[in-house]
Amino acid sequence: MTNKRAVIAKSSSIKSFAIQNIAAVEFRGEAGELGDLLFFETQVLYGESTRTVRDGFIGIAGAEAVAREMRRLQSLAAA
Repeated sequence: MTNKRAVIAKSSSIKSFAIQNIAAVEFRGEAGELGDLLFFETQVLYGESTRTVRDGFIGIAGAEAVAREMRRLQSLAAA
C-alpha cells in the first residue's frame, strides 16, 4: 500500500486500487494478530453460479493498523 494505491499481487494477476476509489474498509481479526483488510468485492465462481465476496489483504500482520492508515489516507484524498 502506498499513499495513493492499494496493490494486490497474486500468482496470476495484479490488482491496483486508487485509495480515493475504495468505498469501504473492513478489518476482520483480533487486535495485534494476523487479520484481513477487506476493501473490494469480486465475483467468484461456485459450481454453476457466481457469488460476490469481499476481498483485499488477507492474513497480514498489523491489519488493524493498516486499516486505520487506509482510512486516514482516504480522508486526506477526499479533502
